[in-house]
Amino acid sequence: MHLFNKICGIGLLAFLLVTMAPAKSKAQDISSQDFYDELAPYGTWVSDPRYGDVWVPDAEEGFRPYATRGHWVLTEYGNTWVSDYPWGWATFHYGRWHYDDYYGWEWIPGYEWAPAWVSWRQGGGYYGWAP
Repeated sequence: MHLFNKICGIGLLAFLLVTMAPAKSKAQDISSQDFYDELAPYGTWVSDPRYGDVWVPDAEEGFRPYATRGHWVLTEYGNTWVSDYPWGWATFHYGRWHYDDYYGWEWIPGYEWAPAWVSWRQGGGYYGWAP
């Protein structure tokens, strides 16, 4: 009976861990087709010799990732970028941004969710980040 209780306890613990996992664990169901279909109305897919297929947004002049039309919020996942763009759910939480001299900002698809894909630095009483 002791072994049975132990197995049930482990099973219950595993069940609770899976059901209580943060929503970001569901992000692994994203496919390249999802990105292509959802982002196509808001920009252009181009082939970059270094990164493969990348997406260039039809954003206003002066667009900068993690700086234009959105704001930072401190969440349970850390500093999280909340975008005002309809395509922000993908480009600010999956993949990376790269600046190209010809196209400007290009988004490189990625399949792992994060609150924001930036590098943080601090010093002199200030915090800063870069895409």
